Amino acid sequence: MPTIKTYDPIIAILRSKLLADNELSTWAGWTNAGAPDIYPAYLSFVENANYPSLTICREDGITLKNRTGYQSLTYYIHGWFKQSDSATIADNPVDDAGFLLNKVIDILDVHPIYGQRIPEFAMCRLKNSKCPLYDEETRTTYFMSEWLIKANKNLMYT
Repeated sequence: MPTIKTYDPIIAILRSKLLADNELSTWAGWTNAGAPDIYPAYLSFVENANYPSLTICREDGITLKNRTGYQSLTYYIHGWFKQSDSATIADNPVDDAGFLLNKVIDILDVHPIYGQRIPEFAMCRLKNSKCPLYDEETRTTYFMSEWLIKANKNLMYT
């Protein structure tokens, strides 16, 4: 029997697809130019996280009833932004949140003409998004996007 992977392959696929996009990777807003911080966990689980950053985490999953070996999964991709202490007009976390949310949607969401953008999945579709959101306690601007993914259960095995 094949062994189960020691990481979440859905997150790995989503992360690699985002990192492969040249416009996203070269966005001038990243803390380390050309090296976006895309964490495979919710931000509260990341020590010394950089801002801005993206996080990918699983909400839930269920096996589809038609016995095809596929699952229906829900994942969240969040973007996190903090305004610097020496803020300028160009340093606008609300604009950055809107830009990155739209870029993530452009990279991952099913296209009306070209269809699925991620060949490893049977479907990857944006279900819901909110932008901008603000957490007053941490003074963090963020966006939320919820994704419905249908994928073969064999992705979990090596």
